[in-house]
Amino acid sequence: MTVTTNNPPDRAELCDFAAELSGRGESLEEILGALRARGATVSESLYVIRSVTRMSLSEAKDFVHGSAAWADIGPDLARSHESLHQAVEHTGRPTTIDREEYLQVNLPDE
Repeated sequence: MTVTTNNPPDRAELCDFAAELSGRGESLEEILGALRARGATVSESLYVIRSVTRMSLSEAKDFVHGSAAWADIGPDLARSHESLHQAVEHTGRPTTIDREEYLQVNLPDE
């Protein structure tokens, strides 16, 4: 399924939409499908599912990556995460970066 939108919804709109669907008794699978149809990305879907359910990041990641809504790219997501973890282990870099370090690395030179 490929969905393109000119104006993708923001996370607050997606959370409101998911809460509305949840209130109507829609399953999490149905909510994920509806989010994707609205143009939500995988990371936005993770954020929304965590907001609606209070799942941990790990639980939400497993759920979204294994969902029917994202089944077409689920295996690729798992491989991407595994490659990232291997790269971090290989380089010895921490898995988190503090804000100041991020800004130093990612700000354009003046």
